[in-house]
Amino acid sequence: MNHDNNPENSTQTSAGDTPIYNAQAAFKYPGMRIIDSPTCPPPAKGEFLCTLLPPDHPRIPGPYSVCLFTAAAHHIAFLTVPTFPRPVITPSPPIHRLDPTNNPLGLGRGIFASSPIPQKGDLIISERPMLVLPYQLRAIELNFPPSFQASPQQKMRLQLQQYNVILESCVNRLDRESRDAFWELPTAAGDEGFGPIMNRMQMNGTFIQIACGEEEEEEVYTSVALSKNISRIGHSCQPNAEWTFDLPSFAMQIHALRPIEKDEEILISYIDDDIT
Repeated sequence: MNHDNNPENSTQTSAGDTPIYNAQAAFKYPGMRIIDSPTCPPPAKGEFLCTLLPPDHPRIPGPYSVCLFTAAAHHIAFLTVPTFPRPVITPSPPIHRLDPTNNPLGLGRGIFASSPIPQKGDLIISERPMLVLPYQLRAIELNFPPSFQASPQQKMRLQLQQYNVILESCVNRLDRESRDAFWELPTAAGDEGFGPIMNRMQMNGTFIQIACGEEEEEEVYTSVALSKNISRIGHSCQPNAEWTFDLPSFAMQIHALRPIEKDEEILISYIDDDIT
């Protein structure tokens, strides 16, 4: 996507941050900061923050997730989880493998047990997501020229166009291996104008929820996580595994719902009644 590099059309950002430009000179993108300091301030009102979690620091073990935040409380909630960030605990040696799948609800390639998984509750996979993105779109202010009267459909298309440029900047921050893995994720037929990134979010994402604030004023934030391996797991209405998100290690985890035989495909339910 071509960005308009005219400085007059750029957002105002602090020194060292990366401005985002609109493809059309008439409209500005909202302020966006790209910064990875462990002391990175949370996003200001109306701002997008693209950063790494856990924060990139020599004493904090990777890998790291590229995250997009639109609310300060959402960002702070992850940073203040007790014992965050803990190392990711994974089975050693690995007990899963990635292979082609014949599952009609699968994703081309699926995850299979490479050895018997004897007990319900056994950990199969644990990995930090490549990307963590907002589940719900936040309205982006559109700066139309006074003479331009936009229809609701035009406003929606411009909102999606602007949001996709922001998502694209997050995807481009992935390392080469993760970026290739993201673009290899399957897409649904007909993206309804959402674009290739949001299409992959809807098709392959799992959910992260975290509560912020006091009990009387508690607000729950939902994000979509996209992972190299876990996003390849197929769906079943009778799954043999379930997914959870471990906040202290910032890792998506897959646990067995029953004993699983060697070479059996790992399947989860994509349906989450708690997500609206």
